[in-house]
Amino acid sequence: MEEQTWRKTVGAILGELKPMRWRIVAVFISAAIPVSLGLAQPLTIRWLIDSLASAGQPSWEAVRFPFFALVGLLVASWIGWRVANTVELHVVTRARTAGIARVFTRLSIRSAGFFGDAQSGRLVHHVESFGSAIEQLLNMTVNQMMATVIFVVSFALALARQSLWFAAGFLAWAFVTTYVQYRVAATTRSRRKVVIDRRSEAGGLLADAVGNVLTTKVFARERQEEKEMRASLGRFREAKEKQDLREEWMWGLQDALFFSLQGTLMFMVLRAWASGHATVGDVVLVQGYLAMLFYYLSGQTRMFRQLPSILSEAAPAASWLLEDPDILDVPDAKPLRVAAGAISFEGVRFNYKGGRNVLAGIDLDIKPGEKVAFVGPSGAGKSTMVKMIYRFYDPQKGSVSIDGQDVSKVTQESLRRSLALVPQDPVLFHRTILDNIRYARPKASMKEIEAAAKRARCHDFIKALPDGYDSLVGDRGVKLSGGERQRVAIARALVADAPILVLDEATSSLDSASEALIKEALHEAMRDKTVIVIAHRLSTIMEMDRIVVMERGKIVDQGTHAQLIARKGTYKNLWDLQSGGYLPEVEE
Repeated sequence: MEEQTWRKTVGAILGELKPMRWRIVAVFISAAIPVSLGLAQPLTIRWLIDSLASAGQPSWEAVRFPFFALVGLLVASWIGWRVANTVELHVVTRARTAGIARVFTRLSIRSAGFFGDAQSGRLVHHVESFGSAIEQLLNMTVNQMMATVIFVVSFALALARQSLWFAAGFLAWAFVTTYVQYRVAATTRSRRKVVIDRRSEAGGLLADAVGNVLTTKVFARERQEEKEMRASLGRFREAKEKQDLREEWMWGLQDALFFSLQGTLMFMVLRAWASGHATVGDVVLVQGYLAMLFYYLSGQTRMFRQLPSILSEAAPAASWLLEDPDILDVPDAKPLRVAAGAISFEGVRFNYKGGRNVLAGIDLDIKPGEKVAFVGPSGAGKSTMVKMIYRFYDPQKGSVSIDGQDVSKVTQESLRRSLALVPQDPVLFHRTILDNIRYARPKASMKEIEAAAKRARCHDFIKALPDGYDSLVGDRGVKLSGGERQRVAIARALVADAPILVLDEATSSLDSASEALIKEALHEAMRDKTVIVIAHRLSTIMEMDRIVVMERGKIVDQGTHAQLIARKGTYKNLWDLQSGGYLPEVEE
């Protein structure tokens, strides 16, 4: 199963490299030249040493030609490697950045459920690992695999000039050594996977702790976080030590194979020298090639050691490239055309991963321009209704449509451009206030930005900042207060100017004075739009055209505030319980 995953990962990486295939060919050609020149260096050194040995007396003339040949070879190799490395760096950097961009694109179209189940720190790690895998595999292929193949073939040809049996024996030895390296890597796969999982766990825990550092400080839980981090690192260390110890013993077998070859070849060349069939230069030549062989085999050993880890860490991101996300545009999807803004739920049933029905057969029609609030205890299905409209999830049964167009049949981009959301707990990008407000409509003019900010009652506090609209808001908007973040989010929604407006208790983080001002701005923003409000405070939705009461995934009542109070049903009970606060929570 793991081998199959690795094959898919390699396939995904090769697929990303396909558009750059001619550049990669150029890398191979440029690298093959200095590698081949390097193989000639021991031959030139043999020439130099034999010239020294055969000279009757010390003489510059005896070594002049081999010396200049060696210098020329070294200079040519140096130039060759500079050219090869320049070409390789150019291609590898392009390949890595293109791979990361492609993975990010595929990651961004995953469903809301995918991100709900994933840990952000691990996702970032997987994206970076895929880019790193592209870079490392290219480097390994060029600097280790190709160089080793060129050397082995060249050395075998050199041995064949002496004896075909020598060449055949060397090739057999090279095959056995490579097979041993592969088997060693294969036998440590399971342990290596545990190491990767433990490292990913520690990385995710670190990202989670850093992202929630303010919460940690508020509750004085630094020691608890440190304890959990040390425990996670301890599990990683234990798994890593077991893996490294096993590998160390097994790689010793490869070293034994190399030393046996070294001893055999040196014995043979020294016997040949003793019988007058080889020169001192031949002895140096063999030792020089053995040193090069050890260098290339060491590189190949590192490659086999690292390859499983590289592929395993890149596998999650590779799966994003190979597998379709849960929510996809249908092949003939057309852009959503919103003329009026009517929304319809027809027999909608939905549950999260086989749990109870969060929505149990919802039938609801929202008229164009109608202002509708969803109320009910936590877990009633209010937020899920909005997720259905946004098509973050597809219902198991039934359909959701806007102006008669099934949201599952239109493009997701056009659907979401027709909606504007003000969340209960807005999260801002670590960018300027201007960037955050303009995010909803990048082409909005500064005049439109300021107009929206004034309507959202955030223009004055923005202008009071040292850098005004160019002020950075910090990670997730931490430099702003909760009320300031929410007003910026409202301004962003106003800039979007979408025909359908969704408010998830958009005034919950505001003080009383700001709330009164924002209510005025929201009333203006709601004009000529279809509005959906998820209400946690019933006092905020008394003026809605209709209030839909939900309980355990069903609509149990609907009407105006006055009508629902008069019926003395669920809504009246919630109103009495709330007493100006928030709705009570119930068990899922």
